[in-house]
Amino acid sequence: HGASSVSMAGVLAGVFVGAWFLLDARWTWNLARQVLTTADQYGGKDIRGMHLAMPDGPLYAFIDRALALMPKEPARVFVVADAAYFRNRAAYHLYPHNVYAEPVLNAIPPAATMRAGDWIVVAQRRGIQFDPTQQKLRWDGTQVVSAEMKLFESGFALFKVL
Repeated sequence: HGASSVSMAGVLAGVFVGAWFLLDARWTWNLARQVLTTADQYGGKDIRGMHLAMPDGPLYAFIDRALALMPKEPARVFVVADAAYFRNRAAYHLYPHNVYAEPVLNAIPPAATMRAGDWIVVAQRRGIQFDPTQQKLRWDGTQVVSAEMKLFESGFALFKVL
């Protein structure tokens, strides 16, 4: 009776160690595969090239072009996007400007809080309307500011408040 309980404990320990080894081998294989994928995607690139290779590469490229049009000294910038990911990443790429991006809610500050010289970055946000003949930017149906479109690319836009 004592010998069978020892052998059963040994079998259970062996199964446990074997299962652990298989899971660890699978994890190691996946890690090695991911290292190769990451090296292919980012290897040999400078910091700009790495940013362009990231999932938010198109946003980074747009912000890079927008920064060339914006003043070098920090300015107030409002970032709006339907996705929190785009709001937060655009804000990150726009620093050291004084950036306002609502981290959680898909909300735009009231037009009354904006003043001439402010900038608005729109990243894939529905409900934004721009009338170039009147130079009016409208959102949420009733909020309107005078603005000039400085840059527009598929899904992204840069406005300067007049």
